[in-house]
Amino acid sequence: MAVVLVMAVHYHEKLGGGWIGVQLFFVLSGFLITRILLAAKANTTSVGSYLKTFWVRRALRIFPLALLFILIGEVLWRVTDIPQTWPAARPWLLTYTLNFGHMFNLVPISDVYSHFWSLAVEEQFYLFWPLVIWYLSRKALQVAILTMIFAAPLARWLLVDTNTLTTTQLYFFTPTLFDAFAAGAALVVFDLQWIRQVRWWALGGCAIAFAAGFFANLPTGLHFSLWSMGYPYFMPSLMQYVWGYTLLNVAAALLILACLRDQLKLFANPHLVEIGKISYGIYIIHRPVYRMVVAIQPWLASYMTPLVVRLVSVAVFLAGSVLLAKLSYRYFELPFLRLKSRFEYREQVHRN
Repeated sequence: MAVVLVMAVHYHEKLGGGWIGVQLFFVLSGFLITRILLAAKANTTSVGSYLKTFWVRRALRIFPLALLFILIGEVLWRVTDIPQTWPAARPWLLTYTLNFGHMFNLVPISDVYSHFWSLAVEEQFYLFWPLVIWYLSRKALQVAILTMIFAAPLARWLLVDTNTLTTTQLYFFTPTLFDAFAAGAALVVFDLQWIRQVRWWALGGCAIAFAAGFFANLPTGLHFSLWSMGYPYFMPSLMQYVWGYTLLNVAAALLILACLRDQLKLFANPHLVEIGKISYGIYIIHRPVYRMVVAIQPWLASYMTPLVVRLVSVAVFLAGSVLLAKLSYRYFELPFLRLKSRFEYREQVHRN
């Protein structure tokens, strides 16, 4: 679902609320990574082995396709000079710091590579969160997670209120996104068995989040509020940049919990499960596919009506992104993923 929302907003800016998919992705990542790290901590002999194994396994998942994308981008830029901003973006892409490049206007936004900003935030999370998991007890970890959940919106308010950052800069600033990862981590660290009928909690959480967003943006116009799903980029209205992220995080966490309890059958659909398996590839690839679709639209327009051009463009965008992602997963990513078997977490022998 997250990657579909992102594809929607990248295909047509009018679907402004599609960026919510990135927020869902952060919450899901907080859940998955925390679960992996807690299991690894229980079955690893030393912090060195624990960190090395985690980072190598993450690198085998993330780096191959991302580096291939950057390599192809470099070749295409040298041949076509497109995009012209590629040289400015290159070091930020390679160091997974593009979010800061965009945040301080050091790298122009581009429909070729700008989606890498969220991957940068992910990598930055991977650097410190394993250490937090290793050194904190479960009780201390619960305190840390609650602190992150409550401190992040407070930080967003203070940073904008003091004119330290703009609402646009908040969107790219890793520390002010920590509550998304913490919301996902909370699903692993806290005992939530007391929550019954999670499906209704999840649906209620989504209803409250979208109703609040809708009414916050209603003064801007009904049409705008509906297309943005109540959550336009950067959320400047009624201090939504403070509370909007929080509501989305809670709703996303409840949706994940409902799926874990097998109370949302829709997300157990085998086709959606397959999309989830290749979602990383779709996320990396869909932007270049969009550029290719835009490039062929004038040719299509010479043979088709405008409506048919739109329909064909959407079909090519979706099918092309999924097909290339499936091919990438099968023939490029999978060989690297198989190498993970060489980097298993060692069985715990003894640890004080």
